[in-house]
Amino acid sequence: MSEQNQLSVELTGTVIAVEETKEYGANHFRKAQIAIEVTDGKFAQKLAIEAAGKKSDLFAEAGVVIGDTVAVRCNLQGREWNGRYFVSLSAWKCEVQGERRRDDVPPKSKAVQDAKDAFGGVELDQDSPF
Repeated sequence: MSEQNQLSVELTGTVIAVEETKEYGANHFRKAQIAIEVTDGKFAQKLAIEAAGKKSDLFAEAGVVIGDTVAVRCNLQGREWNGRYFVSLSAWKCEVQGERRRDDVPPKSKAVQDAKDAFGGVELDQDSPF
């Protein structure tokens, strides 16, 4: 397929699922997948987007988590297998949009979360000497 025939699209939506990177076969092919909800008019669309091969770490590198608003650039790819036809969205760029609310950001370390839990959810002052 020539560069002119590439079907490319940019989608912006809310992340509703994040799948860890998986490895397949003897050649260790890697693929990750997220699902986003895109609202266009009356109806919301739930779309699976994959990042495969050299781009398999794309979503992890962008720090994508459920609830994020993301802009994903991807190629629309189709194929036939045993008389059935399939379409996939293959990502090559992903950016988290806007800023996360403080309570949406995962804790920096398990030790910080453990300390917070031990003190009834009260966050310790970072300047505390103990």
